[in-house]
Amino acid sequence: MCVSAVELRAEQRRGFFRRGVTFAVMSGVSYGLYTGFLTLAETQGPWGVWFGNGELSAFTTTFALAALAAGLNDLWSGIWSVVSCAVHGQLRDLGNTVRTRPGRMMMLCAVVGGPFATVCYVVGLNSATAAGAPGIIVPIAALNCAIGAVLGRVLYKQELAPHTVAGIVACLAAGALIGGASFASIGPGALVGCIFAFFAAFGWGFEGCVAGFGTVLIDYRIGIAIRQVTAGVLELAVVFPVLAAIGDGWSSVPALLGAAVDDPSVLIFAVSGLFAMPAYSFWYKGNSMCGTALGMACNGMYAFWGPFFIWVILGVLNIGGMSKSYPPLSATQWAGAVIMVLGIFVIAVSPARWFGRGREDADDVVEGGRPEDAGMGSGAVDGLLPLYYSILRHFEDGAADDVSGVLRALEPAYGGSRQLTEPGVSEALATAKENGLLDEVGCDQDDGGNLRVWYRMNDFGRDMVARYIG
Repeated sequence: MCVSAVELRAEQRRGFFRRGVTFAVMSGVSYGLYTGFLTLAETQGPWGVWFGNGELSAFTTTFALAALAAGLNDLWSGIWSVVSCAVHGQLRDLGNTVRTRPGRMMMLCAVVGGPFATVCYVVGLNSATAAGAPGIIVPIAALNCAIGAVLGRVLYKQELAPHTVAGIVACLAAGALIGGASFASIGPGALVGCIFAFFAAFGWGFEGCVAGFGTVLIDYRIGIAIRQVTAGVLELAVVFPVLAAIGDGWSSVPALLGAAVDDPSVLIFAVSGLFAMPAYSFWYKGNSMCGTALGMACNGMYAFWGPFFIWVILGVLNIGGMSKSYPPLSATQWAGAVIMVLGIFVIAVSPARWFGRGREDADDVVEGGRPEDAGMGSGAVDGLLPLYYSILRHFEDGAADDVSGVLRALEPAYGGSRQLTEPGVSEALATAKENGLLDEVGCDQDDGGNLRVWYRMNDFGRDMVARYIG
């Protein structure tokens, strides 16, 4: 049976959507693992002494140690991220991106999501752990999915259909259900933890919205390397010293930092940082591929994965020897997880599409074939620019082109790049289309029956290119 270009394109769109959702879901799983190992790290070596003997001031214990833990985690994560860029041959693009406006925007996201949101999260986690309910703050922090969805609508005009809103509400209700199961043991410490977890949710909501959109211009591996290195350096070199000096004087800064770095527990921070890398990079990537609302809702499943992995690592596996302090998840928490999965499904799939016309996926595919100006893209190509920038600039003259045309145009300047491949460019163009920078103007099949999708830059895309990478 002959398959039309429209049907091939509809299937390609579904695959792109599923890939985006997979990234977003795995970011939540990674976030749960990162939370579990971060919690473990802060029970070992000098950390257990600092939190248990009362020799440090309450201010230092609450805030300075949180900044120290966040800094160690984020710096390790930045190191892993730079290694990932090196493995994928992106170190030159990383250096070039840092000097551009999108790179500076990613640094701003690092300030909001790192020294602010991450420190607030660790403060909340430490306060709730001291109160005997470490998992209680995770669902509160997961409110970032709703905050990010609203910001995505306000800042970038991303659609919030009725079924999307209904799914977000279901996810928030599930998060409250998961967290509420722990409130039986709530005390003042856990309440303080919840307050700081809400601050973290706001910071991450902003970060997820802006950085997810920014990943249209920056490869997600490069974006997370900039984010984590910036956050880690700021937390360790600025935030932690200032907070420690306020609490116990400047002399406490080298003493605390030296003890933390010199202890084997620093390797546990290396593990938490290893999982923090995909937690954030997949979050950025998923948001850019399937939209902020759905991406952050899928990521928001860490409301379940956080308490789950804390229980597995410290309870089931008894790493750290405190299994009695970390009981198994209740039936209510498992039920909340199921509700959250259903909520994500409602966000992802319109009921009208699920129960209605079977060809709706194909109905919005542009059926026109090869445009008259196809293959004529002649935007400026500068081999010194990051590859993603040049992919977009190829379209800035207004002509239409497809993946093969982009590959031919960029081959002379970027022939040595491991990212200049048909799948890589195809995903970059689909992501730019998903975020409104490019329009599809037709699809057809080449002589071998392979799908070709033709794109053209719209006014919004030209404005973005001129504003950020022109």
